[in-house]
Amino acid sequence: MPVVIRPFELGDSEAFHLALSDAEDLHLLTTTFERPWTVCDVRSYVSRAQDEAIAKTAFRYGVFDAGDPSMPVGFAELHGLDWIHRRGSVGIALWQPAARGKGHGSLALQWLLNLGFRRLGLHRLQATVFETNKPSLKLFENSGFRREGILKEYAFVEGGFLDVVLLARLAVGSSNTTPAST
Repeated sequence: MPVVIRPFELGDSEAFHLALSDAEDLHLLTTTFERPWTVCDVRSYVSRAQDEAIAKTAFRYGVFDAGDPSMPVGFAELHGLDWIHRRGSVGIALWQPAARGKGHGSLALQWLLNLGFRRLGLHRLQATVFETNKPSLKLFENSGFRREGILKEYAFVEGGFLDVVLLARLAVGSSNTTPAST
């Protein structure tokens, strides 16, 4: 099923909040939403996302099922942009379990790869994924990301620490084996 990926707007805040409120396992998917969010938190996130896009420090988008483009089913973001070293981080979370396994995450990731590599000219994109989130690890690895390491006991979730996998993908045609000239 097709998805719509677009910037969140302040008018999306109520639907965004409702979607987050329904997501029982969101804390197992991402550290972005570690606690329950209020509508005010959501409005602040959306407003900050708009400011970050203007400043070109991050690009945060809602993922909407094309069948109901008013209700977000997740987010896709390119953040932590470093323009000197031409790198950034990507993150995707599908809040609604019913939205998973339908290709939404794959489409969102391909959209972010196009944005990062083709439109913005970045050289490296990286992601951090809970080691327990096997579907996300598979998604990133199937999209050309390689595991670079494990961040041991990196996140505190449900009373215990979880390891996080660091994955990265370089722009097509690049090589990380050639040292920089001195």
